[in-house]
Parts: sequence; structure tokens; C-alpha cells
Amino acid sequence: VPQLFYTAGDEELMKVMEGIPVETTAQVMEEKTNNAAGKRLKLFRLFVECCAADARPLSIPIEFASAAPKYEEMGWVKVIGKIHYATEDGNVVPLIQVQSMEATAEPMDMMLY
Repeated sequence: VPQLFYTAGDEELMKVMEGIPVETTAQVMEEKTNNAAGKRLKLFRLFVECCAADARPLSIPIEFASAAPKYEEMGWVKVIGKIHYATEDGNVVPLIQVQSMEATAEPMDMMLY
């Protein structure tokens, strides 16, 4: 998730990345922004720069072809899809167009450093 999150700041990288297959494991939660159709959820991972006290979530929206499926709030999922970049409210947002999402076990490296 962090690697995908940071690609939105580089126009050349976005051109290269647009439409490529991606697979990631992250926690999932409701997406409350730009989700009127109910097709989106949000993936996130906690990122630590120094110590656990400064942990912050890095998130990206994921979008389904139809309504988002049921999921366990804050549960871990593996998502396979394609990266896409959308301009929303004047900001470039990386999102994954989902091909599959399945529940998975919490990884050993729950936080990223």
C-alpha cells in the first residue's frame, strides 16, 4: 500500500504504472469519500518512521465493478487488481480496480517501517 500511495506524486511513474496488475495485503475499512455508488472500500497499512508512537495509516481506495462486498471491518485481506489514477477534488488519487478480494491472515510484519 505505501508504494502505491506514493506513486501519485510522480507523473512519469503514473504513466508507467497505469493499468498494471497489483497484489497487496492490507487491512480493510469503509471508504467514506467519493463513494456515492457504494463501490469502494479503503485499504490501509500502518507506517512507522521512528517508533510505534508515530505510526500513521497510509491508505488507498479500492473500487469494485458493482457494490462493494461484505467484509470484516479492520480485517486483513489480499486484493488483486489493476492500479488506476483518478483526479478527485483536485487531487490525484491512486486506486485499485479490484478483480478479487479474499480474507487472509494477519501478516507477521503488521506494521511497515
